[in-house]
Amino acid sequence: MTTLHRPRLLPALALALLAAPAALAEDGFPAVKFSGFASIVAGQIVNHAAPGSDPEPGKSGPIYLADWSNWGAYSKTLSLQPESRAGAQAVVSFSESLRFTGQMVVRGTDSTPALTWAYVAYDLSPEWELQVGRKRIPLYYYSDFQDIGFSYPWVSPPPEVYGWDATNYNGASLRYKTVLGSTTVAASVFGGKETVKESRYMISAGLSKADVTWSNIQGGDLEVTKDWLTVRGVFIQADPSVVDRLNSANNYQQKMTAYGLAANGDFGNLFVLTEFAQNNRTSAGYETKAPCYTVGLGYRLGKWTPFLNFAEYRETTTNPSYAPVSYMRPSLTLRYDVASSASLKLQVDRYLEYRGTAFTTDSTVVRLALDVVF
Repeated sequence: MTTLHRPRLLPALALALLAAPAALAEDGFPAVKFSGFASIVAGQIVNHAAPGSDPEPGKSGPIYLADWSNWGAYSKTLSLQPESRAGAQAVVSFSESLRFTGQMVVRGTDSTPALTWAYVAYDLSPEWELQVGRKRIPLYYYSDFQDIGFSYPWVSPPPEVYGWDATNYNGASLRYKTVLGSTTVAASVFGGKETVKESRYMISAGLSKADVTWSNIQGGDLEVTKDWLTVRGVFIQADPSVVDRLNSANNYQQKMTAYGLAANGDFGNLFVLTEFAQNNRTSAGYETKAPCYTVGLGYRLGKWTPFLNFAEYRETTTNPSYAPVSYMRPSLTLRYDVASSASLKLQVDRYLEYRGTAFTTDSTVVRLALDVVF
């Protein structure tokens, strides 16, 4: 999990929040709005096809990776650690057009609070907005709120699609939004850089002390909503690099392009969620392609929502020294809305490999989650 610029940004956020109420002007500014979320998630592997190996101290036998970016891995032992998390957000409005947003998240995999949002937004016009600071990389449909479990039907977004070595960036974005009749159109262009110290994602490559940097992040997205249909497309390019603190022979640089397309339909009680993405990386003349997708069908029955999903991740490569990974995962989730701001979810995942890693085997995983927003 990244700690980039934490010493400088945290004092700025704290000062802004403390000063705003005291300096409240007659016109109502500055104004502060607080919100938060939490997910308590318990899970374990209940059966598996082979003994597997031990890629990380404290985890015996096979594991199931539910959160690649933060190495949220379940084993045969029941655990709350891999995906439990809590976050708090504050929005400080200095005027009708100028705002500051800050968000911090604590995870079971890392008890140190991480600053995931810290940006200033300025409305250039009713349709145009400029944002500068720290944000999520908008690579996926749920990127902006993938930590908020209450906002989607799964226990967590499918790791086949959601999970790379960088999730945030420091930079700027220009956003546009308008309404054309019954159609809402939103678009943005963005750019920046991210460095993740001791990336937990790189444990999957056997590197426990590796720093990941995404330089020259550039991209754009377009989302269109009309009646029951929402479609979103995104494109991004970056220059990832890895520096292994223990062995410089593992250092490498890459060129990356990635794109995605999501199409979601809501027909009242019945709803469909689909998303496709592909990540292409080139290093030392070799190219690795990673297409992936998720498709799900849900039905609302009062406070109950059963949701059936299928997701797949597949790699191909021209690098003879790299063993590509490919796997699929059907899952069934049953959600119960306890209140307007809280839900319980029970999910069963069947993870199936046809080209896999040594630490993960065909497994059945059971998870139970309590999601709240406030």
